[in-house]
Formats: sequence, structure tokens, C-alpha cells
Amino acid sequence: MSASRKTLLDWSQGRSETFSWDQHDETFTIESKEDVEPLIKLAKDMSDLEPSKEVRHAACIPKFVLDQSLRERWSPKDWKKWANAPENKPFRTWPGQL
Repeated sequence: MSASRKTLLDWSQGRSETFSWDQHDETFTIESKEDVEPLIKLAKDMSDLEPSKEVRHAACIPKFVLDQSLRERWSPKDWKKWANAPENKPFRTWPGQL
């Protein structure tokens, strides 16, 4: 037996969710996809702006990361770890460490 797939949501903003049901294992998976290129461009554009002395914007956060943080109940320490990770540099709006 094979898995069946059905698109649950197809967002106009480059996000989609697909539901897969595996009859053999009787398990399901929900796969989320997000086009982050516009967010990366926004972060780059924001990095060219002069930061405020009172408030400094640190990063543009993809929805799938926000969803994960809510599921896992991230602490401020977890957010710092995500923001300072080298693979997340494209989402940063300034180069400093948090």
C-alpha cells in the first residue's frame, strides 16, 4: 500500500501544507513549505538601514520557524541560538551577536 497525499493549504505568499497518510503504517505527516526568498531580500534591505539606538531589529523570521518555536516553547536562549546560527545569517538584519 502506498501513501496518499493531499494539499491542505496553498497560500498565495509562497507557503503550502501537504497532508500524507500512510495506510501501511497508519501514520500521517503534514509537510509545510515556505518560499523564504522574499524574506531574505527584506532582511538584506533592512540591513542597509541605520538602526535605532533604542530598538534594534535583529532578524526576519520565517513562519515555519515561528511555528516550531511555539510548538517547542522556545526560551529567549533558544531564540538567540537560532539567530546567531551561521545558517540563519540570511535572515539577520544586522551582523552583531544577540
